[in-house]
Amino acid sequence: MTHYIGTRGLVSPPRDPALPLHRSMLVNSLFKYAGDIRSLADGFALRFLCSQHQDEREELIGTIADYIIFESRNAPQLMFEVVEEPPERAFWLQVRGIRPDQQESTSPSILPNSVLPYFA
Repeated sequence: MTHYIGTRGLVSPPRDPALPLHRSMLVNSLFKYAGDIRSLADGFALRFLCSQHQDEREELIGTIADYIIFESRNAPQLMFEVVEEPPERAFWLQVRGIRPDQQESTSPSILPNSVLPYFA
């Protein structure tokens, strides 16, 4: 949804004040499972170990899906990829499409005081 304001042209709709809280809750849920975080040239990657327990696997998959759906709706430029490490029973969730100059309120925030400055 977009709307016009004066002569400035198309402008994004007003931001929902609940978005940062919702994103924070999703990110905290992800970090419960993440074993490693890496910076990529255009994003970041989170490493997860595959649990032997079905319930834990399903919870992790649901958490990742919730995060991807949320970010896809609020930052549509992002691309997501899962890269498997079969021998270690691990996988990486790669999130790409973040520009270093991106300071919009819809850009993903993984770490509050991140070593990845454009995620903050």
